Amino acid sequence: MALPRLLLAAAATLLFGSSAAVVPPGSGMAALSPAARQAARPAASATPLTLAIDSATAIVPGQPLTLEGIASNTDDVRWLDANVYLAIAKGPARDERGLEADAEAAAAAEADDREFAGTRLVDFELFDQLGTLAAGERRPWQLTIPYGRLPISRAAGVYQIQVTLLAGGRNHRSEKGRVTTVLPLLPPTAPATSRVMTLVALTAPIYRHPDGTFANDDLSGELGPGGRLRHLLDLLGQAPSGTLQVAVDPALWQAAIDMAAGYHVGPYVRPVLGNGPPDPDDIAPAPNGQGRQVAVAWLADLENVSTTQRLAFLPWGNPDTNALSDAAMPGVVEAAIRASRDFATTHGLEPTVVDWQNSGSATRHALDVARGGGATIHVVSQQSLPRLDDGSPAQRELPSQVAVTTRHGPLTAIVAPRRFAGAPFSRGLSAFEFRQRLLALATIRALHPRQREIAVVTTPFNWDPGPRAARVSLAPAFDSPVLDAVGFAELDDEVATSYVGPVTEYSPTPEMSSTLLDLTRHLRGTGRTYTQLLSDSGAAAKVFERQLAIAGSATWRWHPHRGEVFVRRATSAMARRIALVTVSGPAFVAMSSSTGRFPLTVSNELDVPVTVQLDVEARNPALRISEVAAFQLAAGQRRDVDVRTRAEGSGVTSVEATLSTTTSRRFGEAWQFDVRATQIGLAIWVVIGVAGSVLLIAVVRRLVARWRASEFRPRGELRQ
Repeated sequence: MALPRLLLAAAATLLFGSSAAVVPPGSGMAALSPAARQAARPAASATPLTLAIDSATAIVPGQPLTLEGIASNTDDVRWLDANVYLAIAKGPARDERGLEADAEAAAAAEADDREFAGTRLVDFELFDQLGTLAAGERRPWQLTIPYGRLPISRAAGVYQIQVTLLAGGRNHRSEKGRVTTVLPLLPPTAPATSRVMTLVALTAPIYRHPDGTFANDDLSGELGPGGRLRHLLDLLGQAPSGTLQVAVDPALWQAAIDMAAGYHVGPYVRPVLGNGPPDPDDIAPAPNGQGRQVAVAWLADLENVSTTQRLAFLPWGNPDTNALSDAAMPGVVEAAIRASRDFATTHGLEPTVVDWQNSGSATRHALDVARGGGATIHVVSQQSLPRLDDGSPAQRELPSQVAVTTRHGPLTAIVAPRRFAGAPFSRGLSAFEFRQRLLALATIRALHPRQREIAVVTTPFNWDPGPRAARVSLAPAFDSPVLDAVGFAELDDEVATSYVGPVTEYSPTPEMSSTLLDLTRHLRGTGRTYTQLLSDSGAAAKVFERQLAIAGSATWRWHPHRGEVFVRRATSAMARRIALVTVSGPAFVAMSSSTGRFPLTVSNELDVPVTVQLDVEARNPALRISEVAAFQLAAGQRRDVDVRTRAEGSGVTSVEATLSTTTSRRFGEAWQFDVRATQIGLAIWVVIGVAGSVLLIAVVRRLVARWRASEFRPRGELRQ
């Protein structure tokens, strides 16, 4: 048997390439910096052969190791003699540094299109012979390796493995497909339990017009089969109850609710430079969206996750807290947090809001603003805490929480690690690899019982666990004796590590558009005026807060023009409604005394009642105008208001009547008119009175004189 095995090994070496090119972890290429490795390695060639691992047992002494998955030929021609081989490292990683070194070495080997640093198993019974793979064919594979045939040291820890698909074909050329993962081997005695909090972000960009119409139908693709959000929810459904801490964006949840009820998709219109965007009234009615059924199915699964897992909420629409705090607009962040709390309360859920800014890229000021807005939990990426890695190698363990000094006192923040079990948490990390790295992290920490602090795992905002997520059970990880799943509540018992150093943005994303920030500031003012104008502003205020939160979303860093269209439309819609409440009156008023009154008419053409304050001011302070108490107008009501005045002189002055909210926010066009005051004093009235008396006396005296001068005869004498 020895000679045939040697021949097989030699043949496999010729097929796979020389084993002399293998670089052991911790030396050679693996010891170089990432930049140096990138410069030294050639570009990896694309291959039409791919592999996926769906299940794998842990390495258990005395039991066979079994791995299963799918081999795919994405080429348009067939490939012959396809075989699946396993390679495994001889020794395990036993600490975080070892995991990191192994991960870097495996990544370097994959990028360089060379073999894994481990022993290949080439005996006939130890690899799977698939035969011919037709064009576009997918074929299941399985490897079963007896424990005694594994070329490993048998030491407890985490072993790197690589599964390779090799096939031949055109012009005797061979092709390979590879996938690398990790397998734990627990010690024979019961290890310590490692407490791990796994925080999953469930969020996506939401492109909607202010009236609720969707700008495009991309979200239906994300929620449906093959979509990222579908994959993510499939994976969450595979987790045992109470093992994950999920932070969901309620803007995404609400969008799915609206889609399930039937929705419309409208065109995205880029603003015309110099002329502004077209009026929304000129846009044709939007067609029906096509994702109603997928939204219904996705919502049902989300409801199930909300009852089985620990749930919290992100601020509505993922506001760009960094840019908003720098622009002195904390009110936008506060609106996003209030909107999330309101959504949670409305749906009977715990209103815990997690300040997790753009995958953890934060600043000190932004953290302070989020706390002031009502966020109770903060998550900051390790990359935003550049001095966290300072210190001796003995202090290498990453703290789960840090205490950051801010203007308003210390702030405790959860640290989102840069690496996940030694490797970066990439956007395309498969569901299977996620489970295996959870096991690896728990195993490593269990081997060092002194590491009692909770380990934190955070997913990227745009993580896609892949199309096979529904086939990967997370139970083998969370039911493992080395892993104890915890949530935010358990972190309250942890002592935060004091952090002294800068808190900086690390994400190499475009800056928020200054134009968009200015437009958002204008929207904030217009929206406040409109909501404060309404007699019952509760529902309108909630809608406005959601619109304001979306206006400040970090999504617009990549799509500034789309953000500007949204904000302009939202502002224009509110401004048009405000313009339906007006004041009018006479063009000219004449006063003939020191006091008087004149009428003004206030009209409400809205379909809801409003409460207004009427402010009337004269340019000349000699004309004093009495204050008018705030009053309410029903929907469609017109009301005449008598304004009382008092003049302290004569002349003509300009008067301006304006409307304002009960919080003194002025709105609408002012009504301007002139008032003429003719001041007649007391002396004039005395002169008029005296003159009248003299005239009256003169008339009486003349009448008496005329009577006396007349020929008067007694009645008796006249008869004679």
